[in-house]
Amino acid sequence: PRSFWMKDTYLNLDMIFFDKDKNFVSVQKNTQPCLNSGFNCPNYPSEGPAMYVLEVKAGVLKEEFYSRQLSFDIK
Repeated sequence: PRSFWMKDTYLNLDMIFFDKDKNFVSVQKNTQPCLNSGFNCPNYPSEGPAMYVLEVKAGVLKEEFYSRQLSFDIK
């Protein structure tokens, strides 16, 4: 799994994870900012192997978005 933390991030995010073939793996919803001066922030992992993450402001995408077969293309 790929994991991220929210150190010095100032707003809640949804993290959408994709594998090496750019297919949806999992989502971490409403991740909380970590404004600690130290490095004691929680990690937010994917539920399986992931190579990419798309971060969007928490709540922007509707629940139905996450239930679809998602993929993306880089041009």
